[in-house]
Amino acid sequence: MLVKDYVPGNTFDELLTQGRLSYQSLLDLFHIHGFYMFVKGIFHGDIHPGNVILNDGAITFIDTSFIGHVTDQVRINLFISSTPSASLTTPALRISFTSCLRSHSMKKPNCIPR
Repeated sequence: MLVKDYVPGNTFDELLTQGRLSYQSLLDLFHIHGFYMFVKGIFHGDIHPGNVILNDGAITFIDTSFIGHVTDQVRINLFISSTPSASLTTPALRISFTSCLRSHSMKKPNCIPR
């Protein structure tokens, strides 16, 4: 076993078992992972509740021996296919979201709906 740093806190697995994982913490995890997947094209290759630690509201990913990368086209298509069709009803809106995702930035207003 290779360990670089000790990360204090509880895994999501522990928090789920104890009934202490808040809905907000779960949403935070989805927002963080979604940002990296849909905006940056990077994803944790072995994400599960045992590889996510929560400590004082901070989320830390562990066991990052595989960090995957996807092309811009795959990233954009994944985002569009996971977005409710009502929010991307017009071609202009699809182009707007696609441009936003290509910019790799969440600084633009309404880039990623929360």
